[in-house]
Amino acid sequence: MDHLLHPDPAGHCNAPSRGPQEGCRIRRRFSRYVVFVLLNIAAVAIQLACLGFSRYVLGLDSIVADNVSGTLIGQALATLFRFFTYDRWVFPDERDQAAASDPAQAGTREDGRTAELDSTP
Repeated sequence: MDHLLHPDPAGHCNAPSRGPQEGCRIRRRFSRYVVFVLLNIAAVAIQLACLGFSRYVLGLDSIVADNVSGTLIGQALATLFRFFTYDRWVFPDERDQAAASDPAQAGTREDGRTAELDSTP
C-alpha cells in the first residue's frame, strides 16, 4: 500500500495539468482517503467476524453473547486494527517523509535542535 501514498521515488508524477507537485499532492490525498475507507471496511469485517464466530462456530445466540462478542470483543479488535493501520498507512509520520526526502533534516526539530540529543519536548 505504500505505493498509493508516496509518489514515484525518482520524484516524477504523471499529473501535468497543475504542475508536478500539485498533481502528486492531490493524488496522494485522494489515495489516503481510499486507504482510509478500505481499512474501515476491514475493521467492520473484523467486528462482524467476531460476532459470526460467536454465533455460528461457538453456537452462542443469546443477546448477551452477541453484545459481548460483537460489541465488546469485536469493537476492541477493530479499534486496535484501526490504531495500528492508520498510523502506518493513512497518517504516516511527517518525519519519516522528511527522512525520505532529506536525510540531513530527519532528526531536526522546528527550532533547529536535533530531537535525538534533546530530551525536552
